[in-house]
Amino acid sequence: MKILMVYCNSTLENALPINISQLVPCLKNAGFGVALFDTTFYKWGLSSSQENRINSLQIRPFPLDQFNKGDVFQDFIKKINDFKPDLIGLSLIEPTFLFSMKLLRAASEIIRLNKIKVAVGGVHAIIAPHTILKYDMVDYICISEGEKAFIELCRRLEKSEDVSDLKGFWIRNGDSWIKNPKAELVDINTLPALDFSLFSEKFLVKPIAGEMHNTITIETTRGCPYRCTYCSEPVLRNIFKDNGGWYREKSLDKVFKDLSQLVKDYNAEYLYIISDSFTTGRKERLREFCRRYKSYNLPFWFNTRPEDINEENAGLVKEAGCHRISIGLEHGNEEFRKTALKRYGSNERIAKAGDILHDHKLSFSVNIIIGYPGETREMVFDTIEMAKRLRPDGVSTCIFNPYHGTELREVSIKKGYISEDLISEDFFQTEYLLKNNTLSKDEVVGLLRTIPLYVEFPKAEYKRIEAAERLAVSNVAWYPKEIDNFLRLLSSLKCQGVELAASMLWDEPIDSSRNDRLEVRRKIEDAGLRLTGLQALLYTRRDLMLFKDDKTRRKISDYLTELMDLCRDLGGEVLVFGSPRNRNINDLTPEKAYALAVDFFRKIGRHAEERNVFFCIEPLGRQETDFINTVKEAEKLIKDAGSPAGLGLHIDAKGLIDEGEVSAPYITQSFSIAKHVHLNDPGLMPPGSTGYDHRKIRSKIEASGYSRFVSIEMRRREPDVEDSVRKAVDYVKQVYF
Repeated sequence: MKILMVYCNSTLENALPINISQLVPCLKNAGFGVALFDTTFYKWGLSSSQENRINSLQIRPFPLDQFNKGDVFQDFIKKINDFKPDLIGLSLIEPTFLFSMKLLRAASEIIRLNKIKVAVGGVHAIIAPHTILKYDMVDYICISEGEKAFIELCRRLEKSEDVSDLKGFWIRNGDSWIKNPKAELVDINTLPALDFSLFSEKFLVKPIAGEMHNTITIETTRGCPYRCTYCSEPVLRNIFKDNGGWYREKSLDKVFKDLSQLVKDYNAEYLYIISDSFTTGRKERLREFCRRYKSYNLPFWFNTRPEDINEENAGLVKEAGCHRISIGLEHGNEEFRKTALKRYGSNERIAKAGDILHDHKLSFSVNIIIGYPGETREMVFDTIEMAKRLRPDGVSTCIFNPYHGTELREVSIKKGYISEDLISEDFFQTEYLLKNNTLSKDEVVGLLRTIPLYVEFPKAEYKRIEAAERLAVSNVAWYPKEIDNFLRLLSSLKCQGVELAASMLWDEPIDSSRNDRLEVRRKIEDAGLRLTGLQALLYTRRDLMLFKDDKTRRKISDYLTELMDLCRDLGGEVLVFGSPRNRNINDLTPEKAYALAVDFFRKIGRHAEERNVFFCIEPLGRQETDFINTVKEAEKLIKDAGSPAGLGLHIDAKGLIDEGEVSAPYITQSFSIAKHVHLNDPGLMPPGSTGYDHRKIRSKIEASGYSRFVSIEMRRREPDVEDSVRKAVDYVKQVYF
């Protein structure tokens, strides 16, 4: 019997995995033929997390030329054709779960034609098997560890024995499922040594602190004794509480027996130790490990918690050859860390750990997470200040994801930040999944990019750094049909975002192909930028007049909904509805026009909410349109439309100036609820170019606490277009940041 194992991995995440590497020798020892299909070196997403980590200054640049040239879906089909497996096995984690299902769907014809069975397992299958039931390509769901249960499934299938009562599996039975109980946990000391032989040689070469090393991994423990609310470990411990203890330590005799074999087989230059907190546990065990490890003369890296670091531990690992340590700080606000994350070490204890590592000249990086439910910007800066206090050699920042089984996922659902059926996909740290949290997507993604700068530089530079968080420029300032040079310019000016009038890229934006959209998004992200959203939505559609008739309004609704899909495809979040000529009321009475608008935007807001975008009403001065001229009017329209979550307020600087609202007593509050802001002067001129003092607007924004994108919107200024953009960016940085 032949089994094709599939490793659906995030792009370029090339730490050798324990899961597949442990199952392969178990299958081989049982006499099965095994092959591997690995997605690691396919660019199946828009960008890899490694690329985005480089762009956000988290790691040193290294060659990103390891990509396979083929199409991942076609190559998967070819692998099935060539190997002709009897069973396909996938190990699932939530970030790549949906991609795994797409891979199976792409090969569904050949799988069904050849009557190939499909089994899935892994952490996501154990914690959330209910999310897999609807995928008809899957025959078996492993809800336990696979080293015994999966081997037993293969053995029974090979002998054509009944599998319906197999512990550790849910078995498809027509349109229903047989849900068997969990199997006992395995004794990890009885497992064969890891087998990396099916992985590409590229997998062994891993960037470590800016250098490339032939790196192997070993497992010294399985599970974690801690109960962090952002992690799946507590739920795994609860799931298996009646099946044996989830946290297990591998005996050191077994660890070093396997290590000696791996070093010999793979010519190792570096070791990455897989353990959630390597220095946790008995002191005698760490002493013995370090004593025995010295003879290998092999630099190693491990993860640990700051409260598990002391003088003795640091001295032991230093003497044994430790090259680098990853410290799980996760958050710098002591009270939030304790109450929200269930991390109980004090800031004083954490700071002491940093001092100890420096005293022992041990290189270390700090891991932090931003965007937790209920976290504020001030709390993020508590984390930044703690990281500054620790003085690490690097900072690794991740955006919070509400994974199934975690306590904070339940918090996110209860607070309405996510839907119950949300799958936390791998967006390579370019997306933020919580909606209407205390931190916006703009803030979270902007901070991700700039946290290393905040940690490195003094507070006197914070305002300058903030500009790199949330300053964007619209392409209405640039040439039609050209984006490459514009993106390069914005990148060189240290902007973080770009706003698009899509009709300047495509004659008809909604007709753009999926590949065209992906290519534009790839260009934006390769420039180290992100799309804030779309504007000038109806600029080229003079036929779509809002107050013409019901039929036209339906067309507009359909058109705007397709633009929402375009916005999401490009990675944006905000659509700015200005379109002044398209919303003139013409012969209607203001009362009739307003009633029609309330109904129209109520529906539009719901469409936007379904697509996780904000459709924003832009008040514009009376010289541009005769409908919704003031911020106050826009707020009333949104409220009367029922305030759907997808309907938001956009504030335009020239609109404020034209209508004299800058000094209005309510305008500070208006900025506090706005989803987007345009900076410009009357006549769509560059901000500050007509003599207006933008410090008046800046003071309102600062007082409001607005922290989303500000985008320069200005018409193209001939003859020196590039110089006009540079001057506008310089002015905004000087005045607003």
